[in-house]
Amino acid sequence: VDAKHRQHISEPKKETKQKVFSLVLKKYCNLLPSREMRCFVKRKRLVAACQRSGVFYEHLAKQTSELKEVLADFCYKVLIPNIVADDFVADLYVDKRGKAFLFDLHPFGESDPLLFSYSEPPLSDTATASNSSDRNFTFRIITEQAQELPSFYTFDRLPQEKHVVDLTSAEAIERAIDAARDGKMGELQKRTTKS
Repeated sequence: VDAKHRQHISEPKKETKQKVFSLVLKKYCNLLPSREMRCFVKRKRLVAACQRSGVFYEHLAKQTSELKEVLADFCYKVLIPNIVADDFVADLYVDKRGKAFLFDLHPFGESDPLLFSYSEPPLSDTATASNSSDRNFTFRIITEQAQELPSFYTFDRLPQEKHVVDLTSAEAIERAIDAARDGKMGELQKRTTKS
């Protein structure tokens, strides 16, 4: 065996790290979206919370003080003492009896801030720690329908203002192409819906 081959035989092979994948299964629960909340914890302090859904729920305004109390209790008694990270985002569900349940946890700054912005107080690095009580945190809900946010799940759907035309035959497809080319899709839509 020559020197080159001897070197290959005597050198241990480098082990390549294989990616480890995890499959996380969550028990299905029929949750009310209006009871899902997102809590933002910074420096082991609850600084903000808001509803997770971008929909206006009229009843939430009446439950603000109750929700704030439940969220603060759960964060300070359960989450913060048991989670090593100083900064994190927790998604909680508050049932109708006022009991909170953790159903998701994220690194701070890596989840959607929803009704907040990571570049503005109370979530930004420039936000100063308040000397006030731990129970004093910013809580936001959508207070009117005009404030509703588009749902992540509706981005792939066609908006209602798009034109609906008949494309069931070769002739119909040609008419649609011609109408689009000439900027007359609205006229084609009117003719299609009348027939």
